[in-house]
Amino acid sequence: MTLPLFDEPMTPKQSECLAELVQLEGWKADPVRDAGLMRDLTQLFPTVEIEREAVNYRIWLRDHNSKKRVNHHRRFTNWVKKSYEWGNERRSRSYRTHRQAEIEGHGEVVIAREQW
Repeated sequence: MTLPLFDEPMTPKQSECLAELVQLEGWKADPVRDAGLMRDLTQLFPTVEIEREAVNYRIWLRDHNSKKRVNHHRRFTNWVKKSYEWGNERRSRSYRTHRQAEIEGHGEVVIAREQW
């Protein structure tokens, strides 16, 4: 059994994301581990813009500074996962305007109320 090697270079977006995260106080920089994390996040959550989430995560941490010891790798992974889940939930909702509802025949309710 052979283990996969991480020879492939990171994409510019992955590099940009990692550059944001390395600025965090307490981020334990490990080039091999970090490159693997960026690739995994990109593959597992393809619709999430990880470089934007890295900026949001850094800003959130600045506002919610905790005194406890934090595993940033694990916390950022959870952050991206929640962003992915929220994005999927948001896309699955039906956003219909009032006008679209009237066109589809749902305006009769308004007419019935006016007759009362």
